[in-house]
Amino acid sequence: MPQEKLNRLAILSIETELLEDIDNKKIITAPVYGTNKPQVGFIYDTLDQAKETIKKELKHKKSRYAIFWEAIDDIWDEYLYSHLHAAGCYLNPTLFYSSDFRTDEEVSCGLCFCVARMAEDRHIQDSITLQIDKYRMEEGTFHDGSFKDKLSNISPALWWSQ
Repeated sequence: MPQEKLNRLAILSIETELLEDIDNKKIITAPVYGTNKPQVGFIYDTLDQAKETIKKELKHKKSRYAIFWEAIDDIWDEYLYSHLHAAGCYLNPTLFYSSDFRTDEEVSCGLCFCVARMAEDRHIQDSITLQIDKYRMEEGTFHDGSFKDKLSNISPALWWSQ
């Protein structure tokens, strides 16, 4: 790893120690390390939450939080990102139907890439896209009130298999 990235990680580590005073490290890492749930889809959201927490704790001053965001983005881009994580984030109903979910270009593109890779036939891709639209718009079986009650009790894979 280049020295510049190591320096950024060292600074991020120091800042993390400072944030521990208000127990943010626990908040930041709990969704990844504190559950037995499959992690595809959660890691994307967790890193986004970590960035927002850092921004908030550094009083929204870009001059203070930008270096930490860059370090997180570098690690994400070089080691962690995959289209599957992005699609997993979008298709994770616990995240998707939460009040603070927002779709960004990276997530949408990751989902589209996975659909294209999973099904080469254009008609099948269209069918999948229509089903994703129903999921997005909470139509059909996604409109059933009882399905949201089950979100926190089961894994996304089990939820989708029902």
